[in-house]
Amino acid sequence: MVSSVLSSAVTSGDRPTAPFLSGEGGRTVLWLDGEHDISTRFAVSDSLETAFSANDADVIVELSQVTFIGAATIDEFVRGRNILRGQSRTLTLRSPSRTAQRLLDAMGLTNLIEPNE
Repeated sequence: MVSSVLSSAVTSGDRPTAPFLSGEGGRTVLWLDGEHDISTRFAVSDSLETAFSANDADVIVELSQVTFIGAATIDEFVRGRNILRGQSRTLTLRSPSRTAQRLLDAMGLTNLIEPNE
C-alpha cells in the first residue's frame, strides 16, 4: 500500500494531525481524529471539498481515531457521498471507532462503511 500526504492543516513533530489528506491505492483518504460535532462541521466540510477537488479519485474517511462524532458531521459525510455520486465516485467510511459506529448504526448509515478486507 503506497501512501502519500496530499495536505495537512497542522503538524505535530513529524506526524500531520487530522484532518489531513493522503493518497492510498488510487483513492484519497481524509483522516479525522478527536471530537467532531457542530463546532467542527465547517472544518470537515472544507476538508471534504479539498479531498473532492484533489483529483478524480474515490474518497475514504478514516474514523478509527474519532473519540466523539455528532450528527452534523455525519450529515457532511452524506452530503459528500451525494456530491461524489453525481461524479460517478464514492465516499466510504473506514474503521469507525465504537463511538462513530454507534451513531452510524442509530442513523441507519452502516452502508457507508467500507467492508473489511
